[in-house]
Amino acid sequence: DGRLTGDTRTALGVMWALQMKTGLNNGAWTWLNFDYEPWESPNSPYFGASLAALAAGSAPDAYAAAPDIQDNLKALRGYFNREHGKVSLLNQLMGLWASAKIPSLLIPEQRQSTIDATHALQQPDGGWRTSSLGTFKRVDGTANDTKSDGYATGLATLALQEAGVTRTDPRVAKGLEWLRRNQDRATGRWIATS
Repeated sequence: DGRLTGDTRTALGVMWALQMKTGLNNGAWTWLNFDYEPWESPNSPYFGASLAALAAGSAPDAYAAAPDIQDNLKALRGYFNREHGKVSLLNQLMGLWASAKIPSLLIPEQRQSTIDATHALQQPDGGWRTSSLGTFKRVDGTANDTKSDGYATGLATLALQEAGVTRTDPRVAKGLEWLRRNQDRATGRWIATS
């Protein structure tokens, strides 16, 4: 019904209770590190903080404006301000997406820098490739795939649009066209590499 349920409010409260209050990751959360780039690695607290920001910013009933979480959001903004330029572009895209849900999560220069870096890495076919969005190395030492993939292209086009780049922007339009051309018609999926 579009209302914040008691269970959801409790879950968000637990999330905020686990937010780090000191140390390098002050404002974020502890995160798994199994050397599984880009989701479970030393840079992954930023990925997790982006997910938390998306959850809080997407919650109904103007949850993100609630007075009792403003100190938490201030700490989260501080974390993003400190760490944004230090993480992979993939994680920056997650932060860009989250910044559409939480005002002032990123400063304008961080938003624009991420948009510019994303545009610079677009492939000639209109897509993006996950391996170009960070310094990811495969555990088995094999070379990263150099073709555009569904994960990177989907994330890039979503984050750019959420940041206010219109779908008619030539670069976003090319990315959306790549997604249309490369979707498996039988399953609805896209190829992605890891």
